[in-house]
Amino acid sequence: MTDKKILLSLAMELIGLEAVVYWNSVLSFILYLIFHGIASLLIAIALKLILPKRYKEGSIKTFFAVIFFTGFLGYALALVVYLYLLLERHALPPVYEPVSQEDIPEISFKGRKLGEGAAYQLNPKTVLYLTQFNHPAALNLLKKVVSSRNDELRLTAFSVIYNLEKTLIERISILKESMEKTKSEIEYFSVLSLLAELYWEIVYTGLADKELEKFYLHEALSYVKRALDIREEPKLLYLTGRIYLRLKEWDKAKEYLLKALEKGFSPERVIPYLIEVLFYKKDFKGIFSLAEKYSKVTPADFRTMYLLRMWI
Repeated sequence: MTDKKILLSLAMELIGLEAVVYWNSVLSFILYLIFHGIASLLIAIALKLILPKRYKEGSIKTFFAVIFFTGFLGYALALVVYLYLLLERHALPPVYEPVSQEDIPEISFKGRKLGEGAAYQLNPKTVLYLTQFNHPAALNLLKKVVSSRNDELRLTAFSVIYNLEKTLIERISILKESMEKTKSEIEYFSVLSLLAELYWEIVYTGLADKELEKFYLHEALSYVKRALDIREEPKLLYLTGRIYLRLKEWDKAKEYLLKALEKGFSPERVIPYLIEVLFYKKDFKGIFSLAEKYSKVTPADFRTMYLLRMWI
């Protein structure tokens, strides 16, 4: 099919040239442009089909424009390129050669020595990969690595945890200093919100020791309540609910999570925590009614989603 396009293209180009040579008029030049345009389009399509993949980024319109506007020389060059590529493609070796089964070497297989209860062992690459995630699961793993016998792993994990905690504490210190100088209510509200989130992050990520966890939670609660006194934002109501949930104050957690829902905060994020509160309160009827009401809501955590589907 491609060869027919090339022959037809060549015929069109020769007819156009013949018209110019024999008639030598404006009409003959117009005819040449028409035949040359058809020839250029056909060879552009043929080139697009035969070119290697790495050179196929250019469109047919681009090939056509280059060949058309360079006249007969451009067409001749395109034809040479096409013929070269055609010959090269025919000269290529076969993609694969049949392999005899007799030539395949025997591979020795050894069964594993340890069963499913084998202890896992992290390597330096895994530890470095975990440092990219500011998530409780990643930090819990890093805390386990701190007690590793491998010096390289232990020092890497310790430095990551130390630097992260240091960064958060420094940011808190800077925000507290800026809060004293802030005169605008909007900026003051923003600083209070950030301080609450940073204190919460220390607890949420697992950086805080168990002895200091309540202290950080109460600090976060203090700043978030001051921020809510200025403006009740859904995000802050949601944060307050989660802080109370962590403090095991179920009634207050429920109150603030419901407020966050009423103010338009994402149900996908609120519902799982609200159901958790109701579960601790042993309000199973409330769980079923809530799950039924928000049955079309898909929680961000897939594990929670499957639990909800099971419950309803």
